Amino acid sequence: KLLILNKELNKNNVDVEIINGLQVEVLEKLTDGQADTARISLKTIPEDSAPVTFLSCDNLIKKENYELAIERVKKVDLVVWTTNEYPPASYKPERYSWVDVNKGSVTRFSLKNLPKNFRNPSMVIGNFTFQSKKLAENLINDCFKSADRYSSEIYLDSVIQIALESGHEVEIVNLDEFFAVGTEEEWDIFHYYSTL
Repeated sequence: KLLILNKELNKNNVDVEIINGLQVEVLEKLTDGQADTARISLKTIPEDSAPVTFLSCDNLIKKENYELAIERVKKVDLVVWTTNEYPPASYKPERYSWVDVNKGSVTRFSLKNLPKNFRNPSMVIGNFTFQSKKLAENLINDCFKSADRYSSEIYLDSVIQIALESGHEVEIVNLDEFFAVGTEEEWDIFHYYSTL
C-alpha cells in the first residue's frame, strides 16, 4: 500500500515513511500526469506484485467494489472502474473519459469526450486494476510512446486504449454508488449527503 503525494500538496508535511501500514512517498516536483505518477509508484513495489490497483485520490469507493475488481482481474488483464451514476458527467461529458461496454467487456475508449456512437457508455472514474505489475508497467510505458496528451499530461485512462489495441481483455467494475471529492463543491456535496 503506497500513497504518492506531491510536495506542493503535502500541506500536513507528512514526512514519515509508514502511516498505519501505508508507505508514503512525497515527490519533489510535478510529474507529467497520472500515468507518470503511476509509473514512479511501480518502481517501489516488488516485481511479482499481482494484482496491482491504482486508486485515484478524488473518489471514494466501497470495500466491496475493490474486492470485486480483485476477483474480476483473475480472469482478465485489466479492470477499469466506471460509473453511470454521476450527474455532472451528463452536463459536461468532455471532462471525463468514457468506455463503450458490451456485457461487461470494454469495446471502445474515448479520452475526455463522449462519442455519440457509444451504445453503452460508462464514465471512467480513474481507478484501475491490472493483472500484474509487469502488465501495468508495459501498458503505462506504451502510453508515453503513443497516447494522446490532454492539457499537456498523459492520463492513466490511456492504458485502456493501449490494452485494447494490444488485444488484452478489458472489463469494468461499474459502481452503483460513487462519490467524487476532487473539488471543493464535490466535497461539500459528499459532506452534505453523508451527514443526513
